Amino acid sequence: MHHVASLNPSYVVLREHTLGFILPDFPDWMGVLHGSVLKGGHDWKNGPVHIAGMKDQMRPALKADFDEYGVCWRGHLKETDR
Repeated sequence: MHHVASLNPSYVVLREHTLGFILPDFPDWMGVLHGSVLKGGHDWKNGPVHIAGMKDQMRPALKADFDEYGVCWRGHLKETDR
């Protein structure tokens, strides 16, 4: 089993309510790292989210997003991406 970061994912924020990742082999699916319940975000326990047609509602995730969602950025973002 591989660690997600070793699979070269893209980290994104969907609709300003969910922090997730997209793997190159599955570009229409987003794995959820954390979602804000207060903002209507997705729950990681429900599995990946189908994002085809929602790509215009996503942006690249920053270290500040990991901090906001309470997810450790180390192991996900490079030191230079902070």
